[in-house]
Amino acid sequence: GLYLGLGIGEYSDASGSHVRRFATPRGLSLQEVDLRSEHGFDIPNGSRAAKRPPCSACGLSKRHLFDRAARDGDYEALATGHNLDDEAAVLFGNVLRWEGEYLAGNGFPRKVKPLVRLGERETAAYCVLRGIDYQVEECPMAEGNRHLGYKAALNAVEVQSPGTKHTFYFNFLDRAAGLFRDQMAVVDPGIGSCTRCGSPANGEICSFCRLAERATGAGEPVQLESRRKDRRYLVTLVTGGEFHSHTGVVDHDDLIGAPDGSHLRSSRGGSFVAFRPTLADFVLKMPRGAQVIYPKDLGTILMLADIRPGVRVLESGVGSGALSMTLLRAGAEVTGYEIRQDFADRARQNVEDMLGSEPLDRYDVEIRDAYGGIDESEFDRVLLDLPEPWRVVPHAARALRRGGIILAYTPSIVQAATFRESLGEHGFAYPETLEVMHRSWHIEGAAVRPAHRMVGHTGFLSHARLLGT
Repeated sequence: GLYLGLGIGEYSDASGSHVRRFATPRGLSLQEVDLRSEHGFDIPNGSRAAKRPPCSACGLSKRHLFDRAARDGDYEALATGHNLDDEAAVLFGNVLRWEGEYLAGNGFPRKVKPLVRLGERETAAYCVLRGIDYQVEECPMAEGNRHLGYKAALNAVEVQSPGTKHTFYFNFLDRAAGLFRDQMAVVDPGIGSCTRCGSPANGEICSFCRLAERATGAGEPVQLESRRKDRRYLVTLVTGGEFHSHTGVVDHDDLIGAPDGSHLRSSRGGSFVAFRPTLADFVLKMPRGAQVIYPKDLGTILMLADIRPGVRVLESGVGSGALSMTLLRAGAEVTGYEIRQDFADRARQNVEDMLGSEPLDRYDVEIRDAYGGIDESEFDRVLLDLPEPWRVVPHAARALRRGGIILAYTPSIVQAATFRESLGEHGFAYPETLEVMHRSWHIEGAAVRPAHRMVGHTGFLSHARLLGT
């Protein structure tokens, strides 16, 4: 058997005790894996550090550790205790979101689920009759988990129509699963191997290793501020890595896990202070493939477009992801159109580096050109960072809900004027165009004056609301 210690306080302690009391008197071999001692984090701390919901971090960790145990032991399959309620709820959630990868299966070790024809109550009844002690309490970190909501919804249907869960799950296996596998074989060129642990991965590093990096502090962006030269450096921490500057070398290991505001010295005596970068800091220093919208304009866009949690936004011209991460951190659901794959990949990576993986569930970037049309409808906002935004206005008029807001960021006033003209032709009203000037002030004792340099013109912001024709 295999037991995973996930570090969820008394819940994990009690679970471990139940498993050992079952295995020991029966002479069963039990392999135990402790997440904290072997990988440096537990689920409560790891989910907070990685900015993932606890159940997401837990599920990812369990899948990785289960699969690794199967590969290390050279087993052809892995048996788990998932029952009909579990599997029907997972299928229900993936169908609602049309998660083709999950519906088709993947290249990981095969799973055997001998209890899948039994529900939770039947399994519990068997344990009672056989005198098997088991964990009754729900995980304390599962509150608000969507999976429990899916279970409750299916249970309600089951009351009205007994047998629904069984029919739903097994008819899918019999009639539909093969169709998704065929479709995914065309779209997915294959799964590679993680460069860190060797597990199957869609990219260079698997999701579990990225989680472990986040949870232990590696992989986090850190801003180093030189105390003598007033210089700032953005560094992504890597275990065993080094930061080099003209003042010497700083070991990444000295920064991993250190609190905000930590003071440290380089190998040549240079003095630095380490902070987690603000969003504005990150936007100015992050890796980029395209010019970014500056923080002074990003904040204004949030106000002009009235961005708030749950707002559905179409963003065209994703670039390096500066606007995307600003929208996502405000709680928006963002669909991005970008014509260059390298820009789209960079934007996704920048979003994850700054915000963690949780916002990626609300971020969908498509490789396509908004000049050719917008497929979806009922967007709340359309935000454009394109050379010719007026070419998108007719499509936006159909894609936006009535009262929705359109906004374009344009470097040239000629672009803004052409955009404004198109707005009036397609049912938009209350247009406004503005630019934001950012001037700092020098204050040192009685010496008070404007700074010698300011961030002047970067772009014009033009916005309007859709009223219809």
